[in-house]
Amino acid sequence: MKQTLRKSPFYRKFGFTLIELLVVIAIIAILIALLLPAVQQAREAARRSTCKNNLKQIGLALHNYHETHRVFPPGFIDNELDYSGSKTGGVVANNNGLGWGTMILPFMDQGPLYNQIGSTTGSFGEHWSVNASTLAKTVLPAFNCPSDPMGGINTDKSSFGKSNYLGSHGTSAASNSNGILYGNSNTRMRDIIDGTSNTILVSERTTKNDGAGTNNCGGTTDCAWTGGLWIGPRHATSTSDTWHPGLYHFDVTNFGGGNPTYLINSSASTWGEDWCASSAHVGGAHMVLTDGSVRFISENMSSGGTNTTYSNLVTRSGGEIVGEF
Repeated sequence: MKQTLRKSPFYRKFGFTLIELLVVIAIIAILIALLLPAVQQAREAARRSTCKNNLKQIGLALHNYHETHRVFPPGFIDNELDYSGSKTGGVVANNNGLGWGTMILPFMDQGPLYNQIGSTTGSFGEHWSVNASTLAKTVLPAFNCPSDPMGGINTDKSSFGKSNYLGSHGTSAASNSNGILYGNSNTRMRDIIDGTSNTILVSERTTKNDGAGTNNCGGTTDCAWTGGLWIGPRHATSTSDTWHPGLYHFDVTNFGGGNPTYLINSSASTWGEDWCASSAHVGGAHMVLTDGSVRFISENMSSGGTNTTYSNLVTRSGGEIVGEF
């Protein structure tokens, strides 16, 4: 007689029901949703740390340059610079155009590149675009913020080597004396009477595009931040351009404060994307002070117009009392 096997009360089929499977998938989705922001924040924190370290190295290089030459490098060299708005000789080869980023190369373990630039520009006697344009396309990671969306070549500026770090020119494009690094500048430590810990030396500019808004480049178009170039400014395309006397100095310098439109990460002017400090970081931008320290300056600090915290930090000899920032 065939025996009938009885199932044990503890007997169970292996496998998931549809409901159980859906619950597991939902739990995994929630865990991933919770984990991804944390991973992204951790990665951005690492990128910000690298950016800060880049600026620290640039600050040290500028200090070493000053220690060697007893003066900070010029923001850029222009043998025909005239800040009145006219040019004495138009757009010609001997505008030179080599910027402060080129001058500190020997202090950033880039001595061979510096020497090659010197050889191809006739001992730094002619504009770098004449014979050194290939060298100008060199990608230097130390001049690139890892949070910036663009690679090491600045496609917004004739596809030369990008820099996200620009010298502090002053409070306006026309001013050539109240910042640290501007055209043919020869600023010394003794000239910084406001105090080296209260004066900006270098600040960020991103290539990230921000959407249109009230304070973004006139409020009618996207604010297409353009970054900079490490080698120096390009030739201005017009011989009668009063804002760019000979060279596009906004390729290597930032302007800040002094005017209600010279803000951090925003500008009410359509040209603000070319002139102002900005970054791909949320809330502000890294800046090197002249004492070599790196600070993250909030975009919400008092910045627009004269006698604001930001404009006081930009000027080197205004005699202002900065206070906490």
